Amino acid sequence: MAYTGGRREGWLRSTLIGVQVATCAVLLIGAALLLRGLYATHTVDPGFPYRSVAYVSFELRGLGYGPDEIVAFQRRLADEVGAVPGVAAVGFAGLVPLLGRNSWARVGLPGADDAAWRTAQRNMVTPGYFAAAGIPVVRGRTFTAAEQTETSAVVIVTESTARNLWPGQDAVGQILVRRVGDEEIRWEVVGVAQDAQVTVIGEIEPYYVYEPIPPQTQDWLKLIVRSRTDVASIAPGIRGVVERLDPRLVFDVTPIASNIEAWQQQAAFVTALSVAVGVLALGLAAVGIYGVVAFVVARRAHELGVRMALGARASQILRLVLTQTMRPVAAGALAGVLVAVATSTLLSNVLFGISPLDPVAIAGAIAFLLGVAALASLPAARRAMRVSPMTTLRSE
Repeated sequence: MAYTGGRREGWLRSTLIGVQVATCAVLLIGAALLLRGLYATHTVDPGFPYRSVAYVSFELRGLGYGPDEIVAFQRRLADEVGAVPGVAAVGFAGLVPLLGRNSWARVGLPGADDAAWRTAQRNMVTPGYFAAAGIPVVRGRTFTAAEQTETSAVVIVTESTARNLWPGQDAVGQILVRRVGDEEIRWEVVGVAQDAQVTVIGEIEPYYVYEPIPPQTQDWLKLIVRSRTDVASIAPGIRGVVERLDPRLVFDVTPIASNIEAWQQQAAFVTALSVAVGVLALGLAAVGIYGVVAFVVARRAHELGVRMALGARASQILRLVLTQTMRPVAAGALAGVLVAVATSTLLSNVLFGISPLDPVAIAGAIAFLLGVAALASLPAARRAMRVSPMTTLRSE
């Protein structure tokens, strides 16, 4: 847009527009990514029937339960809840699906170099967990009651873990090593569980292992219950069982669906804030572009009139003004894309199932920005078409 007041003035004006558009592009791309992520949280299929699964959490040690009493209580609870009409399966787990808790283990293959070791998400579960959560063991078997010991040396891995550690091989029967400090624990893989989004919405962990739970650690377990229909139909029965076993117990019966709602609420808040900032930046950019184009057309009215007097058509004048206006806008948009791509990982924790480099979000945001910029410059550009060539010539 170096067509008024000399090259330096034109360069400064174009630079300011470019910076404004680049900033707007970064904010709009972020808003578009978050909108896509928010949509994903509402349409996600986590890979297990979460709408029919609930969990029961409680604290026993505070009521004076000893280790053996905790184990006995857990067994009675599982047996009686399993007999509640409408309950399909029950099991226990240390980590509840999609609750946002993590537990990690360093795992590798026997004799592997340090660089080949991986950090895996881990969960400690009882044999009934897989049926209760609706996550089937697709190869091999689940744990047995006899394997619920402190010295158990078996593990179940997910499909992704099996593919990543033993590509093209059957994972069942393979040896997996866990490193705890300087000690290495050898596990035999007895089963492969179906992949599911159990840690973060929209994300399958590349390495995930299930360990059997020894009785000594059962005081912090959560009861996982799957209904044949829906959670609401079995919740009263579960409450009745717990209250009958120990009226002092403080507990909750929580649908797994509420965990997903928590992810949705987090995504909705961040998205709303980002969209508001992006729209504000877009409005400021549109006003700035219109103001600059109007100023340029006013300053250049004489030149445009001469062009029309020499035979330039109105459409050519319009194209000239729009072309020179959109150059810094396009340059700013490109710079904004580069900045957004460079900083995209900052949004990775609030994007669920969407890549920070999602091409649909980036292309959509830039197309929208360029369209608004063109519309903002159009009224002033059309004013240039109405410059009277006769008035211009008479003023010479």
